Amino acid sequence: MEVGRTAGLDVDPEAFVGAKAWLDKVTEPEYGRAGYTARGNGPSRYQEVMDRFPADRSESMTALAVLTRMHCGADRNDPMVKKGLDLLSRVPPAWSARDGSTDFYYWHFGTMAAFHAGGERWTSWNSAVKKALVGNQKKGPEDDARGSWDPADPWASEGGRIYSTAINTLT
Repeated sequence: MEVGRTAGLDVDPEAFVGAKAWLDKVTEPEYGRAGYTARGNGPSRYQEVMDRFPADRSESMTALAVLTRMHCGADRNDPMVKKGLDLLSRVPPAWSARDGSTDFYYWHFGTMAAFHAGGERWTSWNSAVKKALVGNQKKGPEDDARGSWDPADPWASEGGRIYSTAINTLT
C-alpha cells in the first residue's frame, strides 16, 4: 500500500487482505517470529547447508514479514512489527564463517525493515550491517574481485560472487 501510494498509484486496501492473512498465519503471535511456510519453522535452507548455516542464526523471514507488514500499512508501533523488530535487534548482522550467522538475504530485508522503522533501531542495525559488509568487501589493488563479496552465506552455492555482490550492494 505504502509503496504504491508513494508511486502515485490509487491502491485499494482490500488488495492486501490476503498478504496480511498469510503473515498472520506464519507469524508466532507471542514473539513475532515468522516462518517460511508455517509458524516456527524459520527460514528456508537447502538440506546440504543446514549444518553450516543453522536456521536459528537468521531472522530472514521475520525481517521480510516486518517489511511486508509495513508496506501494507502497519507502522513501527504495530505490535507484530515491534515484536519482529525486537527479534531482529537480537540477531544483528555479523560476518562469521565459524558460527554460520552470515546471511545476506536476511541482512538485506533486515536493513529495509530497520530503515522503515527508523530511530534507534535503524541506527543500531545500520552500524552492524556496515561493519559486517564494508569490513569484508574485497579491497586488494591486484584482486580481480575488488569491490565484491565472497559467496559466504546459505545461498552462495546458487548465486556465487554475483549474487553476493548484487544483494550486498542493494543492502
